[in-house]
Amino acid sequence: MKKYVSLLLSIFIPLFITFIVFIIWVITRQDKVMYIVGFCFGITISSFLIGILAFIRNKRNYRCHFDERQNKCRGDCFCISFFVLLGSLFLDGIIRTLLEYDWSSYIVGVSTCGILSIGVFAGTAIIKDAYTSIGENKIRFGIFLGCIGILDLGVGIINGIRQGFLEDGKIGISFINIFSGFMLFVVAILLFIKTGISKKKERMDDEKFETEIC
Repeated sequence: MKKYVSLLLSIFIPLFITFIVFIIWVITRQDKVMYIVGFCFGITISSFLIGILAFIRNKRNYRCHFDERQNKCRGDCFCISFFVLLGSLFLDGIIRTLLEYDWSSYIVGVSTCGILSIGVFAGTAIIKDAYTSIGENKIRFGIFLGCIGILDLGVGIINGIRQGFLEDGKIGISFINIFSGFMLFVVAILLFIKTGISKKKERMDDEKFETEIC
């Protein structure tokens, strides 16, 4: 039961925050608060989907296992993504301060930088074959990521059409869903490509081994 506590908390905490912010919106009726409600609800949906995946893994008694090479590569990928995060935040600050151009609200800017760094980590980890653990079904995991990405893109586009893609001449909060959905879809495509290349290489190695034996 203890192993499900963190899983339940990761779902109910965003849901509770969304409920509180929604109550604030009901009282104040401010449009900006409603944007925050939508943002929190998106996080709740993402946490719920991730929770489903984790629940399936626990039911199958599946444990993530990375070998020594993968752990080292993942550490390198974390370092790269961390500096990408710092660099993107610094660039965002320069654009806002030195150029005096507020291209978006702060929550959109910070979220974009965070999503970019996570995407860089996932992309570099896939290239180094350290994104998924040993024995994990990469195709199934890629399909799961692709579905979430398409769902996130759809939510962002629908919100953009309903509320506008721009807010006072700035990129609106719907861009967060669009960008995160796009990054998830790109990660899924990279995973499919890397899986295909790995399988092709394995077949070539097997054929070469059989030829040498003969």
